[in-house]
Amino acid sequence: MTNQNRTEVSTWIMAELTDFISDVQTFTISMKQFRLNLRAMENQYTEIMHQVINSLTGRSMKKKVFTLQNDLYALKDEIQALDNQLTTLRISVIPRHYDPIVLDLQRGAPRLIMSVNRSKQCKSSGDGSAGVSAVVLHPGEVSPAGWTRDPERMALDGDIAKENLSCVEVFPTKTDLDIGLANITSLVTSSDGLLIMTDFRNESIKVTPLDSPQQIHELNLQPNKPLSATVFVENQVAVTLWNTPMILLLRVTSKPLSAQVVHRLETVRVYSGVTKGAEANTLIVSANVFVDSSGVYPPTVDVISLHDGAILTSLSREPWASDLSWHHYLCTTKDGFVLVPNRTKGIVMKVRISTGKQLKRFIHPAMRGPRQVTIDENDNIYVACFDSRCVLLLTKLGIWRQVVSSEELPRNLHPHAVCVYQSKMYVAGKGDNGNICVFSLPYFMYHQ
Repeated sequence: MTNQNRTEVSTWIMAELTDFISDVQTFTISMKQFRLNLRAMENQYTEIMHQVINSLTGRSMKKKVFTLQNDLYALKDEIQALDNQLTTLRISVIPRHYDPIVLDLQRGAPRLIMSVNRSKQCKSSGDGSAGVSAVVLHPGEVSPAGWTRDPERMALDGDIAKENLSCVEVFPTKTDLDIGLANITSLVTSSDGLLIMTDFRNESIKVTPLDSPQQIHELNLQPNKPLSATVFVENQVAVTLWNTPMILLLRVTSKPLSAQVVHRLETVRVYSGVTKGAEANTLIVSANVFVDSSGVYPPTVDVISLHDGAILTSLSREPWASDLSWHHYLCTTKDGFVLVPNRTKGIVMKVRISTGKQLKRFIHPAMRGPRQVTIDENDNIYVACFDSRCVLLLTKLGIWRQVVSSEELPRNLHPHAVCVYQSKMYVAGKGDNGNICVFSLPYFMYHQ
């Protein structure tokens, strides 16, 4: 092939690649707008449905409306499926003026990366391939210099998928009563700004005011090890215990700073996860698989009474219960759902409390070993990921953001716990002496 033919072929390849990149970008923008339009229609439809339901009195009419409402939930599932399909198309900007398009055809498959260098300093070379380059990366290969193939650094649908926050404060949780380094397994906050911590290793509950974290009150629970906690009414906390069929009910106060056990609620099973129920005087609890001489008890999520610990209903009679595994974190939403993480499968399930039906499951490539899941006042969901050493944020608009990665965490810290209070995010876990890392959430992220 002559030099002239090579030049013509290279020029044609460059033109085709440039057109392809332009088409992909246009498609991505169109799909993003389509998704936003669907969500806007969904919100309008939901509002109309609520108005209609509130105005109806006839049982037959209500039944028809509820049927339509189920169709709405099916529409939501279709939107989530569309989002999952779009995860194969990621757009990002990396240094050196490269605009890469990454096609991840399927997980574990070779990946074709093409880039157009739009720098003004880029000049045409003799072969006519100015500013265009392509490379195929196979699993396990290292990207060339100046490229990135980290999926968490790719933006999804034009949104910034990785917006790492800087730690603005670190405060210790160690006290004179501790027998070793703290292992904070859960964090919750009260309405008056108290941070309640379960310290598994030191067998204690720790309480500190967020406006003065150097003050720490410690409630010793020896020989019991606390696992998970929830604030079920103002300044009243429920705490599950390791390998003990009992839930402690505590009262915490800020003036004076204190925590005391007011009731020991005996339960049918050994529960590990706990969150407030959708109705008064109830808790939602989770139990891991249990084996004794009488048989094998599968994992479960139950609604129990705060009065006597009796099981009122079991949510895990539905097919989604087959995905239950070792877990001790739950989170109740304002609209009557409970979030159930699965640490082995790397998913979070959203289950309707009234029916036990699973509405959807949340999946993200960085969600490895999810632990505590929490929700803020704006309905944004936060997931502490132990294995991948990060914190994920799922906004109420359905946009995933990796807000904290291993780069922002202390070297040995694996996140167990996360909570949010007044646009501040608090992260703790195993390692780093049990210190609490504080991150400030930007307004656009916290209120979107």
